[in-house]
Amino acid sequence: MLLHDFLRLKLYVVFLLAKVTEKIADCLSFEKIIVCYLSFLLYIMILWFSFCSELYLRLKISSFAPNSS
Repeated sequence: MLLHDFLRLKLYVVFLLAKVTEKIADCLSFEKIIVCYLSFLLYIMILWFSFCSELYLRLKISSFAPNSS
């Protein structure tokens, strides 16, 4: 359940950042909107990479754990 809550929190943060970016983009020129959008995509990619690497490490570590049976 903890992982589910963590993913939900990340989703809320991403949604909030998207709304903030949208409000900022309303006041900027087209070139600045593109830069903001690309920066936002880069941030999403970094979050996704960190999540995947964390998940990979957890699965890798759990595969070395001794069986409890």
